[in-house]
Amino acid sequence: MTLKPPTIPAQLLPAQSPLDLLQTAREEESELRGLHFLNVDLTGQDLSRLCFRQSVLERCRFSGCDGYKLEFVDCRLRSCDFSGSDLRDGYFGSCSLESCRLTGASLRGAALRKSTFVGCRMESVDFEDATLTQLEILDSCLRESLFFDSKLKNLSLQQTDLCGARFLQTPLARLDLSDCTIDGIQILPPANVKGVTVNDWQAAELVKLFDVIVK
Repeated sequence: MTLKPPTIPAQLLPAQSPLDLLQTAREEESELRGLHFLNVDLTGQDLSRLCFRQSVLERCRFSGCDGYKLEFVDCRLRSCDFSGSDLRDGYFGSCSLESCRLTGASLRGAALRKSTFVGCRMESVDFEDATLTQLEILDSCLRESLFFDSKLKNLSLQQTDLCGARFLQTPLARLDLSDCTIDGIQILPPANVKGVTVNDWQAAELVKLFDVIVK
């Protein structure tokens, strides 16, 4: 799968007084477009229903923020921290995330489309009822993350840690896990493993789902 990079203008405006920009966007119901956010701390802020478009965000902190229906469209995010954030019903579209942290974030009901995640920490993320479409996840950690009734379509996982991840009521057909670590993975019902691609070592791990003992 080859995804196009985000469409971002060559010239971006530095995001001066970012809190004022957020307030103006909320009051005017406008987008945060064509901006460069650098080293901005938005920890615990109310970012619900805001939209970042065609912007670059580097080393920004969103930890513990209220990001209900927060949208990122055609954005590049580098070394940003969303740990523990509420991103329910949010949207990441045509974005690239590099070395970002989303540990413990809630992405319930969110839509992630045509985006790449490279070197990201995503342990214990809640993907319940989320839609992941045309997504590339590379060299990232999804340990103990929850996929419950999630919709996975054209999802590419490479060199990704899925140890202890739970896929509940989430069909895995056409998903290739052969390049990932899956120790302790949970798939319920086990029938949802149908159509998944694994290597020989992983096959022995998946057999445990069916209470089969291999001697």
